Amino acid sequence: MSAAGIDPELGTSEPALEEADVKLAMAGVSAEVMVAVDHTKLGQHAPARGLSFDRISVLITDLDPHDERLAPYREIVSVL
Repeated sequence: MSAAGIDPELGTSEPALEEADVKLAMAGVSAEVMVAVDHTKLGQHAPARGLSFDRISVLITDLDPHDERLAPYREIVSVL
């Protein structure tokens, strides 16, 4: 799934509570959750809190997985 923002401490966030609720429900019935965001979403916060990192299996971005901007995320989750 996507996210409006992702922060290494807070997890994902969404622009509206309804979007966050839908993604939380989807994660609740999923065996594995992959979050795909472009690099502009890293370190960003939207109004509605979404998934915590204990629910996320893999983070997928447009950056090289070894990019230094992904360092805080690599400590928490697999990064592709």
